[in-house]
Order: sequence, then C-alpha cells, then structure tokens
Amino acid sequence: CIFQFLTENLKVKVNMRYVYYFLDKMGFRLKVATKIHYKYDEEEVKGFIKSLRARLQKYTDQGYSVLYMDETHQKLGDGLQGYAFGGDEAYSDHSASTRRTAYTYIVYMGLKMISVTEVCTTMTSQLFITSLENLAFKYPNKKFLIILDNAPVHTSKEVEDWLKKCRNKKKFAFLYLPKYAPKLNPVEYFNNDFKGEMRKKVAHTKKELLQNAREFIHKFVDDNNNTLPSAVPKISSYFRAKHCKYFINIYSQVLKSYCTKVKVAKKLLQKLSWRFKNITLDMLISNVKALLKELSKKEREPVQRCLDYYSKASNQLNILIYRS
Repeated sequence: CIFQFLTENLKVKVNMRYVYYFLDKMGFRLKVATKIHYKYDEEEVKGFIKSLRARLQKYTDQGYSVLYMDETHQKLGDGLQGYAFGGDEAYSDHSASTRRTAYTYIVYMGLKMISVTEVCTTMTSQLFITSLENLAFKYPNKKFLIILDNAPVHTSKEVEDWLKKCRNKKKFAFLYLPKYAPKLNPVEYFNNDFKGEMRKKVAHTKKELLQNAREFIHKFVDDNNNTLPSAVPKISSYFRAKHCKYFINIYSQVLKSYCTKVKVAKKLLQKLSWRFKNITLDMLISNVKALLKELSKKEREPVQRCLDYYSKASNQLNILIYRS
C-alpha cells in the first residue's frame, strides 16, 4: 500500500527494499496474518458456559463421552502476511484468501484422545456424516456428545435427516458453540499448531503438503488413527488454554459430584457392615448375595439400597474417567 501510494499518488519512484527498511526502523514487523472473526455475543457465551455443567451432567449420566470437533483446511503456498508493530498481530479479512484448499482434516478431540481424518477436498455435509459413521464403527460400544461450531455443513438439513434415519442416532448428541466464538473450541489450538507447522515447511505441490501434514499428525496418532500415549499431555494442554479452561473447571465439578456420591455410599456401607466384624468393605461388596441371606428382611433393604447406590455412582465415575 505504501509503495503504491508513493508511486501512483506522489509520482515518486522508490525501490521496494527502502520501503521495507523504513517500516522496520519504525517498529513494524512482517507477520503471518490472523483472520478477523466477527465479534461474538458475550452474553451468549456466558449463558453457554453457565448451562454447560447441567448438560454435561445429563449426558454423562447416560454414558456419553465428550468430544470436540472441527475441521482444518491446508492450502498450497505461503500464508497471508502483513506488517504490524512488534508484539501486535497482523490481521486479514476472511475473503482475502484466494488459494484453493488442497486437503481438509476432520478432527475429533477428547481430554485424552484425538482422531484425525484426511480428505482430498473441501468440507461438505456428506463428509461430516461419513466421519460420524467412521467414529461409530471404530467405537461400537461408546456414545458421544459432540461439541462443534455452527458451520452450515454441521447444521444442514442433510445432517438432520441422517440423524433421524440412521441406526446410530442414539450414539450421537450435538451441542453447538456460540456463534463466532471459535476460541472456545480446544480443537482450534490443535489446528493453530498444525498450520504453524505447515508454514515452517512451505509446500508448493500436493505431494509435499501431504507428506508434511502426515509427519505432524503422526506425532499424535499411529497409522491406524489410534492416539499415541506420548501425545496425551499435549492434547490435554489444549483444554488448559486461556479460553478453554471453562471446560476443565466444569468437568472437574461433575467429577467431584460423583466422587462425593461414592464417598457417601462408602461411609454408609461401613456403618452398615458393623455386623460383619472381620469382613472388609471390598469383601462386603463382592459377596453381596451371600451376605444378604444372613440378614433379616428389615436389615436387608437398607443394605441393598446402599449397595445399589454405590454401584451406580462407581460405574458413572469409571465412565467419566476411562471413557473420556
């Protein structure tokens, strides 16, 4: 813009390197441009976070595991660049990018797992449906609460119709993030790292891009798309990002509520096990049927209720810890 202003408006002929030189002297630095998003509604975001605990409690009670979902588009060539003062970010409008998408990567992420699917085209509703079917096939005994953005491919009529007709409709529940609030999605931070790695190794052919992308993805998953144990700390760190701590805080509250239930049930069992002097709590639980026969009908009912309560709370806790 400066070069154009000098040459066209002021009719001054100047070498471009002098423009770069003086920009540098004035404190401007060349940086990769960050796309400007529309400003989100703060009240809507607060409402979403406030209601999330009740929703998580509801779905975890039913055995759902929580996954965040998003897609990232990788393109050929250098990223958009611009000048900004040191410490500031350079911004560009969404419409400024004219490069075509070479590959799209669909990412599902939980606290301790990640799944990355590679497709050779832009994202569509049909591709989104296919990724859900693959997820259901890979984890046949799991149900998922998927938190995702309001992109048209996620909310289309095609997706709604598929959910109504498909046999796996009970395996999936969707929870949509507030509009224009991508920073609330931990997957965005994985995508930022992904794109940052791609900028370090600029690819000018699809083959180069594919090779660079797979090198990065294989730091997280193996050839069968299973999460590597060494990648779990990095995955968990995305949930501790500044704008995503809300999920960890709410999730820990849900866990605490189940832990409290287990503790209460254990105390009740210990009080009721006074009759069996030399029997530990674990033995009491593992030999419920044999022990209940020794009790009278009046004694049996409270013990049975307490054991059922303990068993249910423990199962829910195990679902939360191990499935997620």
